Amino acid sequence: MTYASAASIRRDVAALLKPPRRVQISEAVAETMRVQGPSGSWIPWDREITPYMIEPLDLLNSREFDSEIFVGPARTGKTQALIDGWVAYDIKNDPSDFLVVQISQDKAAEYSKKRIDRMITRSPGLIGCLSPRHHDNNIHDKIFRAGNYLKLGWPSKNILASTDYRRVAITDYDRIAPDVDGEGEAFWLGKKRTQVFMSRGMTLAESSPGFEVTDIDWREDPNEPHAAPPSKGVLSLYNLGDRRVLYWQCPECDQYFPARFEYLTWNEKETDILAASEQVCCICPRCGVADIPPSLKDQMIQSSRWPVRVVH
Repeated sequence: MTYASAASIRRDVAALLKPPRRVQISEAVAETMRVQGPSGSWIPWDREITPYMIEPLDLLNSREFDSEIFVGPARTGKTQALIDGWVAYDIKNDPSDFLVVQISQDKAAEYSKKRIDRMITRSPGLIGCLSPRHHDNNIHDKIFRAGNYLKLGWPSKNILASTDYRRVAITDYDRIAPDVDGEGEAFWLGKKRTQVFMSRGMTLAESSPGFEVTDIDWREDPNEPHAAPPSKGVLSLYNLGDRRVLYWQCPECDQYFPARFEYLTWNEKETDILAASEQVCCICPRCGVADIPPSLKDQMIQSSRWPVRVVH
């Protein structure tokens, strides 16, 4: 028979007494989280690959806001940063009860096995945070040495009711039913779970838009910049906030401008849609500069709807 030593007990309970680490979330994630690279090897998460995710990720620790709505296209690193990264930060730097809501029970199980389990086991800074008791960890529930609890759930009134969580993350929001079991929208149900933590609580909903615009005659109002078109789902939530938008900087004149369809140009004589899509370039609305590949310069300038100057 073996007995626990005083030293091992102190090590096990030390995490319970450790204060939160005062560091930006993006910095902590870059230090801690490992992600699968193109070659299949596991490498540190690099903030410079998706620099546009740094501000949204760091804001998840803000005491000024109680929720964050992130709208972006698929395959832009938003789930890896805002969901995986936020979970990694919580586990290592500021342990708390955390609920991640996937679009279905099957997706929650898949996310647990393919993303969370692999991230934890391949990140040296995270693997030691897991509870050593095997019954503490299963597909949908994980308990850590610090006593914090990670729930990998799905949209149902049983998941989004009763239990308090300091952090709630809802991914692929527009693929979730607008009414969860007759109880209302998933975001508002999730936000209610963080209410007891007041300014320390945070609710995140992230998604690419999945609903049609309800007013086809809608036009942007200059008095309400950055407003999204009227729609259901994540865009309706986005309009309730401060409506931050990613701006790009022109390498020629240093002017910042948002992504707009009218700033794009391509070879309009090209009949092949795929070939035309590969030739699309973004034009600075101020100086008219486009960084066009040499092979496309002549035809793009001739067919452009803008007075384009080409960067040499």
